[in-house]
Amino acid sequence: MSRLRISQRWSRLFTCLFFLGLLALGLYTSMDYGQPWDEPWEQDILRMNLNEYSAYFNMRTHLPLVSDIEKPPSGRISDSDERDHGESAYYPAFLLVSDDRLPAETRMVIWHMVTWLWWMAGSAALYCIARRISCRGR
Repeated sequence: MSRLRISQRWSRLFTCLFFLGLLALGLYTSMDYGQPWDEPWEQDILRMNLNEYSAYFNMRTHLPLVSDIEKPPSGRISDSDERDHGESAYYPAFLLVSDDRLPAETRMVIWHMVTWLWWMAGSAALYCIARRISCRGR
C-alpha cells in the first residue's frame, strides 16, 4: 500500500473517533447543565404545533401548555405570537412533550440529548461540505 492510502485511512479513523467522542461527550454532559430559561417555552411551542396538526386532522388530542408563555385561547400555533418558530426538528420528540407521566427532569435530559443530536448532525454535515469543497482541486 502506498503511504498516501495509509495516511488517508488514519485520517478517516481519527475523524470518526473525533466525532464519536464529541457525540459521547455531548450526550454525557446533557444532564449536567440544567434547564435553560426558554426551554419550557420551546416545548410549549412544539405542543402548539402539534395542537395545530391535531385540529387540521380533526383529532381530539389537545395538549395543554405548561409554561408561562403567552397562550392563545385555541392552544394552536397559528393563533400565537410564536407562529414563526419552526419546531419541526423536534417533531420526533412528540411523545416526550405529550406524556405527563414523564418526570420533568427526565424530559429535560432527553430534550437536551435530542438537541445535541441535531447539533451533531449539523456539524457532521458542515464537515462533509467543507471536505468536499477542499478536495475538489485534487
